[in-house]
Amino acid sequence: MNLRPWIRISKPFKHQTMIYPFLLGTAISYYDTGTIDPLIFALSLLAVIIMVEAAYISNDYFDYETDLRNPSHFTGGSKVLVAGELEKEAVLKMTAVLIGVAFILGVILQFYLKTGPLSIPIGAFGMFLAYSYSGSPLKLSYRGLGEISLAFNNAWTPIFAGYYLQAHRPDWLPTLVAIPYILAVFGQKLLRELPDVEYDTRAGRRNLVVILGKERAGKLYLFSLLITIASLLLIIPYLSDLLPFTLLMLIPALMLLLNLWHGRKGEWKELKGLERMNRDGFRAMFAIPILFILVFILSGVIG
Repeated sequence: MNLRPWIRISKPFKHQTMIYPFLLGTAISYYDTGTIDPLIFALSLLAVIIMVEAAYISNDYFDYETDLRNPSHFTGGSKVLVAGELEKEAVLKMTAVLIGVAFILGVILQFYLKTGPLSIPIGAFGMFLAYSYSGSPLKLSYRGLGEISLAFNNAWTPIFAGYYLQAHRPDWLPTLVAIPYILAVFGQKLLRELPDVEYDTRAGRRNLVVILGKERAGKLYLFSLLITIASLLLIIPYLSDLLPFTLLMLIPALMLLLNLWHGRKGEWKELKGLERMNRDGFRAMFAIPILFILVFILSGVIG
């Protein structure tokens, strides 16, 4: 069995998008309760990885027809199915197996480890949104709702889940902390779609860039950077009990400010500048949950 196509269709780099926020939710729970259950943490992290894997490989399955017409490396999928390196049926079967394993882990967490009645519903909600990104009948990424649903599902869902599975109760703090990351994921998704507007239009994918047009979508991206920076700055005084550690959030704010400066110069309009902004944007986006993890761990240990 050749594992390379499976690794490519899995998009390992993108797993960070949900693993970091899940770890952040766990860190918030540690700050709030003073404890972490290692078995719950290990099983729930495994469940998250499996569900993310199922989501990514199923997206390639459902986007097969559009990927045939989209050669871009930005949003054109892994190209594994298009190149015939894997059979569509094999990918669909693997998706079903992964979802089944994730469900079993959910049952263990909720009913054996007593993580709370929302444990399975949270996972089911996340999988439903992930499926609906490309899958029928909603096909959110074809109706101008993909960016919003992806940002919410990649940020709020894992942060809330990481907190809830450890604390066994909901709380507003994970939702508040999720806001800057939601905004950052939304903006980064917009940026990645900008160079593919012609391909996406041809493929029938009516995402926000196709609906708004490249110029207005570029302006929306710059506005999303602005409000992401503002949310990072505002959360520092709001979480005053966590000072001085919350000052770490100035780092991603400055990183995003640099991208805003490049964007204001119109660098997103040409490929070289766009690639640099995309690279720096990913770094800034990931810095948000990583540094928040440090904030809550340090506050929990020292505070």
